[in-house]
Amino acid sequence: MVIGETGLEVAPSPSPDGIRLALTRTGGDVLFVLDLASGTLLDVGPGHSSAWRPQGDEIAFVTSGEIWAVRPDGSNRRRVSQAGRGYSLGIDWSPDGAWLVAAGGGGLGLIQFATGKTITLAFTAGWVAPSWKPR
Repeated sequence: MVIGETGLEVAPSPSPDGIRLALTRTGGDVLFVLDLASGTLLDVGPGHSSAWRPQGDEIAFVTSGEIWAVRPDGSNRRRVSQAGRGYSLGIDWSPDGAWLVAAGGGGLGLIQFATGKTITLAFTAGWVAPSWKPR
């Protein structure tokens, strides 16, 4: 479904409850939250590669090579990762919502959501599109 006036909507990420969708509009990489029932589209600012926290209360995304998070209503937008790590495509949440795994910065990194502490995983340089698999 193309809903934009300019650009294309790509990389949809459904909310855990299935009522909203985070997506990126190309041609500026703007992150939106779409309410599927009403069709309301909320601009939450620059960003791409979004992923919903399992609890549904936060959306993590990449912008300017950093990992950021925002609430689904667009409030509390803040940087989660350390500055200058160079993250690109691909992030995912741990099942408990405490950690993110992200591609970039010389490999895959584990980022503690509450503190921004980062652990770079050895031997993962060049890996993209990480995914956290629950046990």
